[in-house]
Amino acid sequence: MLLSSIFVVLLAKLVLADDYGVDSKSKFDFDMYQGPKAQSDTQDLPASDLTFTLTGGQSFFNPYVADRLGTTGPILISSVNLIQQLAHFVRERVPERQVHAKGAGASGYFEVTTENGAKLSMAKVFNKVGKRTPVTARFSTIAGNSGSPDTVRDLRGLGFKLRTEDGILDWPFLNHPVFWLRDPVKFPHFIHSQKRHPAKHVTDHNDFWDYLSANNESIHQVMRTFTDLGTPYGYRHMSGWAGNTFRAVAADGSWSYIKYGVRLSHDNCGLNLVKDCCYNRSRNQE
Repeated sequence: MLLSSIFVVLLAKLVLADDYGVDSKSKFDFDMYQGPKAQSDTQDLPASDLTFTLTGGQSFFNPYVADRLGTTGPILISSVNLIQQLAHFVRERVPERQVHAKGAGASGYFEVTTENGAKLSMAKVFNKVGKRTPVTARFSTIAGNSGSPDTVRDLRGLGFKLRTEDGILDWPFLNHPVFWLRDPVKFPHFIHSQKRHPAKHVTDHNDFWDYLSANNESIHQVMRTFTDLGTPYGYRHMSGWAGNTFRAVAADGSWSYIKYGVRLSHDNCGLNLVKDCCYNRSRNQE
């Protein structure tokens, strides 16, 4: 919120300092709603004027649209465009387009330290304080390709596989509490814009910024990524936030919606803050 406020203030100062006048346009002017307006304008075009088609060749007015109840209601599984987009995406076998392709692994254990889990869930992994469960973890960048640096400015993924008595429990997290988008139908387009171009084999910065500027719900995550939060000092310096919500059923049959999170026992450190973080940690240990 603070970053957003600073961003708005800077924009206001730039506009007020413009010498071009109210009615004239500066070469630095940018309409952040231009992309959404262009997307909505296609809704009224005839099929003959549309350039995007479904798998069967049927004209479709917007690749970012999925059927939902009302304007902001839940997405319908009967949405043809949504199902086709995701079906194509998970079957892609272009190595440079796979998300979370590059990462590192670790093994350890999950230890119960409070009774909170047992109160909410009958799962045996939470039933006793001090109980340990074997865990395999994987940490990764999202858009990183083969040969990309570990220090790249990007979100990171955290995946934990708990081998419980009830079976495998998978916990996926990201190291940011917000994300680039809300609608799942946009996810394949977003990932393709961030990856290397399949023909040129290099990152296409026009694709990168065209998507972000045309879908302004991503601005919050853009501003977070371009701070020190976008370049963590290694995988040990990241917290994790879940994108999934679970339905936990207690022993008495009651249930609750819950979200898991991973919190560090020390500070989150960015590459530019390493000295300060290490200094604070050494002081805390004293």
